[in-house]
Amino acid sequence: MLRSKLSGRTFRRNLAPCDAVTHPNQFAGLDVLAILTIDLDRGMYSLDRDGVMAGAQVVYGSSGSLYVASRRYVRALELGSDVPEGTRTEIHRFDVSNPAKTVYKASGSVPGFILNNYALSEYNGDLRVATTEEPPWINGAPGTSASRVTVLRQAGSKLNPVGAVGGLGQGERIFGVRFMGARGYVVTFRQIDPLYALDLSDPTAPKVAGELKLPGYSAYLHPVGENLLLGVGRQNQNVKASLFDVSDLATPREVTNLQFANGATSVETEPHAFLFWAPKKLVVMPLQTYQPLFTGAVGVRVDPNALTEVGRITHKVASRPEFAPVERSLVIGDKLYSLSYQGLSRSNVDTLGALSYTAF
Repeated sequence: MLRSKLSGRTFRRNLAPCDAVTHPNQFAGLDVLAILTIDLDRGMYSLDRDGVMAGAQVVYGSSGSLYVASRRYVRALELGSDVPEGTRTEIHRFDVSNPAKTVYKASGSVPGFILNNYALSEYNGDLRVATTEEPPWINGAPGTSASRVTVLRQAGSKLNPVGAVGGLGQGERIFGVRFMGARGYVVTFRQIDPLYALDLSDPTAPKVAGELKLPGYSAYLHPVGENLLLGVGRQNQNVKASLFDVSDLATPREVTNLQFANGATSVETEPHAFLFWAPKKLVVMPLQTYQPLFTGAVGVRVDPNALTEVGRITHKVASRPEFAPVERSLVIGDKLYSLSYQGLSRSNVDTLGALSYTAF
């Protein structure tokens, strides 16, 4: 990891010592994870370093901590000998409260594997971790997977589990996670999408407060105010945006949904492609559909009881009939900017109407 200070801001970059090894179960524990803290005003001659023998598959940072997680290396898989009971994920905490240095503090582990960095959340000094447990071999028995949320608390050099809630989505795996203060939301999926609403107010006794089952799944969850949650995922062949009312954890409900037929969105695997502009209650996300044919981005207005399409953005590929996928969107002032490999567009933030386009 590289952590730099520039004009009061920090920059982190993962230095992967074994990039050639990509299998999630192999060799994760044999990597050397190095954390470098560099003051850019003084250059490379002034740096602080720390590290552990670990992998760096998932990285999550809070205001004062940096957590690095990876699946534990299981030598039995390499040797083809004893079959392990299940995978575990090792987690290492580094203190980043001092901008001049990063200090290793503690390590722990949880059963199963982590989906992404949204599956970790630090709250009141504790770390909440959402994982899926399943057999680590390819042809594991069907229906044996399940998910859980574990709360870890530091004691000396260890991250110890102090509470857990399990049994989420028997025979399924986690597709989406979002933690919001003392609440958590987990989506598991195989054929039906259960949205679990978790009460995490007591870290030693987390519990499932409510559950909602729907067709399809939500792969990305985004809070819209305190009591609304927007999910983006799929139902059959359609891209689906669902608006959930989570004001009562015991009875989460789908207020409405908006579907785009025969399509796909990169938001499922790349949350940075998703934009929610709160002042306009506007969602912008990449979208591709095949019948009808469309490639670009779509804008959706989020109201308490409705999801309404506002407009669409396209980036024409020069001298060719197709359009380029829109990768990112952001708002500057009162204009919406969208980026593709072909260029940068500027649009009206209220209507998504095109204003200008700069080709690369």
